[in-house]
Amino acid sequence: SAYGVEASVVYPPVATERFRPAAPCPPEDFLLVVSRLVPHKRVDLAVRACTEARLPLKVIGDGRSREELAQLAGPTVELLGPLDDAAVVDLLQRCRALILPAVEDFGMTAVEAQAAGRPVVALAGGGALETVISGATGILFPSPTVDALTAALREAAAIDWDTARIQANAERFNQDRFISGMHTIIARLGAFRAQANTIEDR
Repeated sequence: SAYGVEASVVYPPVATERFRPAAPCPPEDFLLVVSRLVPHKRVDLAVRACTEARLPLKVIGDGRSREELAQLAGPTVELLGPLDDAAVVDLLQRCRALILPAVEDFGMTAVEAQAAGRPVVALAGGGALETVISGATGILFPSPTVDALTAALREAAAIDWDTARIQANAERFNQDRFISGMHTIIARLGAFRAQANTIEDR
């Protein structure tokens, strides 16, 4: 709520069907980041954590931080640069988990990863608090530190994830839900306007 007024929320639409594998796809032994490579996205946190823990990490994206990240990256970290949509979908479907190291307003990539059946290890803030169910569809780590992220990655690795549960959670944010939510809001606005006009006519 803002100013003491409860607001209805309609989440952005995610094309979840694009990310759902056509056949069961066992996870492979790598973690994934999909992000613009700029400082506020905190990709450095994922690179540092995976370098220190010697965990395989693939980073998709480009930006002004790329050279700095290349200097931080150890031998288990690959900076893949920008990839086309098909390649991104393929890696989301095959990764062990997606890392979301920064606070995002919504974080569509986290929903896309879950649509692919993959858990998300996310900083506990912003949209991740609504899109990731900690312990069921991912792990929320409490602070933007290497130690906190490393602990969350270890916790995620120890869980036998329920792919169907993860995918079902992603469907809360699909395009049909968005359309339905918008229709509901528009209908409410129409009813409110009609009521206001009736009052004015009296």
